[in-house]
Amino acid sequence: MTASLRCKALGMVCGFVLAAATLGAADSPANGLTYLTFNRPVSLPGVTLGTGTYAFEIANPDSGRNVVLVRDRARRAVYYLGMTRPMPGSASANHDGGVIFGETRANEAVKILAWFPPDSSSGREFVYGR
Repeated sequence: MTASLRCKALGMVCGFVLAAATLGAADSPANGLTYLTFNRPVSLPGVTLGTGTYAFEIANPDSGRNVVLVRDRARRAVYYLGMTRPMPGSASANHDGGVIFGETRANEAVKILAWFPPDSSSGREFVYGR
């Protein structure tokens, strides 16, 4: 992803999402637990998430960190469990946790391209089919 595309995608974040990142007390910082609140539908590979708050976390923090799990705020219902690729962060990246969105057409859910756990120097890029 080019620097200008990254800046454009990061700029879209402000218009589409209100994100709050917190670590749960019972959770290991290694799993990157982040609560994100979306004010419009967003999508991940194979699933659309409606407005609301979701828990993003690394499902395998001790063995590769390549599987991301997305659940409801109470962490009871699973909406997404899938493979990701590492995505290097930049020196100016926000280390409070967040996402990068892709471009989308009107009336379509915005694609989440990558998630950056809090206090991490890199993110997790979601793998979409072509």
